[in-house]
Amino acid sequence: MNFPHIGIAALGMRWYNSCNRQSQDRYAALRQAAPDTVITDGGKQMKRIYRLGLGLLCAGLLAAGIPQAAAAHWADQSIDFVQEQQWIDPVSPQDFAPDAPVSRAAVVTALYRMNGAAWEQGGTVPGFADVAAEDCCADAVYWAAAHGVVNGVSETAFRPGDGITREQLAAVLQRFADVRQEIFEEQAGAGAAVFTDWAQIRPYAVESVDWAVRAGLLEGRTGGRFAPQDGCTRAELSVILERYAMRQSVLLSPQDWAAAYYSAAEETAFHTDEGAVQRRVERQDTADTVRETQTYTDAAGRTVQTGRVTARSALPAHAAAQIELDAGAGTVRRYDAAAGRWLVQPLRSGTLPRGMYFIRTETQELILVTPQSYERRENGMIEWLPAQDGVLQVVQREQGYSLILRSGMLRNGSYSDYLIVRAPAPMIDWGDPDAVSRWENYHLTDRNRWCLDGYYYLAPSTYFPYGRNYFHNQPAAYIACKMMRDRHDGASRALGLAMMDGMRRQQNEQGYIPVRSGSVWLRDSYGIAPGYFDTRWNSDLWLGMLDAAYHFGVTEWLAPAQRYADFLLVHAEERHFTVSDGVREGWLVQDYWHPEGQRGPTHTSLNHHAAEAVFLYRIAAMTGEESYAVMADRMVRGIEVTASRWIKPNHDLHYSYRPDGTWGGTDYPDLTYYDLIELQRLYTARHGTANGALTRLIASKKSWMQAQGVL
Repeated sequence: MNFPHIGIAALGMRWYNSCNRQSQDRYAALRQAAPDTVITDGGKQMKRIYRLGLGLLCAGLLAAGIPQAAAAHWADQSIDFVQEQQWIDPVSPQDFAPDAPVSRAAVVTALYRMNGAAWEQGGTVPGFADVAAEDCCADAVYWAAAHGVVNGVSETAFRPGDGITREQLAAVLQRFADVRQEIFEEQAGAGAAVFTDWAQIRPYAVESVDWAVRAGLLEGRTGGRFAPQDGCTRAELSVILERYAMRQSVLLSPQDWAAAYYSAAEETAFHTDEGAVQRRVERQDTADTVRETQTYTDAAGRTVQTGRVTARSALPAHAAAQIELDAGAGTVRRYDAAAGRWLVQPLRSGTLPRGMYFIRTETQELILVTPQSYERRENGMIEWLPAQDGVLQVVQREQGYSLILRSGMLRNGSYSDYLIVRAPAPMIDWGDPDAVSRWENYHLTDRNRWCLDGYYYLAPSTYFPYGRNYFHNQPAAYIACKMMRDRHDGASRALGLAMMDGMRRQQNEQGYIPVRSGSVWLRDSYGIAPGYFDTRWNSDLWLGMLDAAYHFGVTEWLAPAQRYADFLLVHAEERHFTVSDGVREGWLVQDYWHPEGQRGPTHTSLNHHAAEAVFLYRIAAMTGEESYAVMADRMVRGIEVTASRWIKPNHDLHYSYRPDGTWGGTDYPDLTYYDLIELQRLYTARHGTANGALTRLIASKKSWMQAQGVL
């Protein structure tokens, strides 16, 4: 069965509508609007794209074929939101069934997921004969019953397929809020008594209905009625859950925000060819939170702000930051990595799910990364908490728009980070296919994350501690390094320089940035503990610093880059293999080292070795320090005298030279190839002629890549 343009999410299988959002006041009457535009690689427009993901395990995978565009529904945007958050599943790949009654099982499953699916105990649900352990709602029902969120209809029956009335839903929502210790701003004089049928509300639900109405979660129906015994549809539940997520707190005004900080410091962080870049660090401590921001402002008026909210106690969903736009119109872009498409829509009121958004108006351009929530783990690891991630709320005002970055609920000790890049003029040329392609790669909400304390990358299973959503602090900061070569893009310049400055400040006294996470492979093979030196990641980062100096004039970073170069010279002197062809002698520098010791020397991988030599050649050329180039020459001779040993019979290259004097391992598909090409370029620039051994290795690797379809 073939499903073109459908992405498979790692968490399972679910269909959701990622486009066709309608311009509407979701809490008032239906208004017609044009669907979102989905820009494909060829410029073709589609009205609706569906993806597979978590949920159909419960909803049932039904009809085959490609879904067609459905008619607009008054709750489309809320339906999109709850599906993006993975709270409510469609009933089939083609249909959300918005007007169908919502079941008791669907309600508790949605609340269970909103709570982070935090109940891990399985097994048979005690007391409910109609909920089997293998039922997809079993854990959710058990959790809801155990916490008093939902009761059974009797001691032995839950009736998961029954519908739920509006007064029952109000009671469930109030109990859910009590369990989570969440506080809502309640409106005065707008409770249950305003409805003509308020006397029909059963006594047990009067307080809950009054609370739900005052909190803005439930509204009346036509004729001034509340209709307490009416059922609730799937669309209505979607709207209510979105309201729940959005209405738990009020943002401080800009004046209050400024006055609340007890510490703030500003300094010149570095200079560029445009002028000085200022860095402002602010911190606000309260009984419940610690709010921190770090803001870079350059001479062109571009600002990059990274913010963090850390909970000191259970913290309900809240507004992390707010931006006021004096604009009448604009566009919002988001790259859907799973579908491989850019989604483009007009700037309008609504709630947009977690993601990285590009907003342009007639007066400015912004990049926003919605709050992403984490908890700290050992060895510098952080665990992503997707259920607590935030959203972007767009509110149209009389004179423009408010952009509100809202965070989800935080547990004591957890935190959420967000990013705001802002400029008074366009920064990205959206008409340039190369620029568009680069920003597809610069996505910061998937495997790559930028946090207040640095660059993180999704941890592989060979790292420890390890968890499904664990990220490790990555010294190379690869997206930032790529941005340092993107000299004509204002957004890349501003964001990349801010990121590079943050990484530069992680340099230790010895001159390198340690890897704080643990590697099972390095531990088992060489006895290397967390906190080790990785030659490749450090060399790549400091190459980025050299690019910042070359492309953007940040010459101040040459001094810390030289500190790393000096450390690398010492590392090479003390930790290398001497190799010879009987006439010439060279060095192969070992990949890893730990300052507290290890069982012995590590291997030398060709890609690490080449990247180190590239860095040394480049910093020698930029600083005039000959000792760096001399060491690079010695490292190239190490490759030169062993060149034939690196080549496999199939023309691929061995990954590494091992401490026992053998070659082996599986090389990367193309990384080493491009390393060798750059090394050859720099060697030729220094010596006036190409290196024959490098030429042979490049040709051999290219032959293998062509045979494999890599090149």
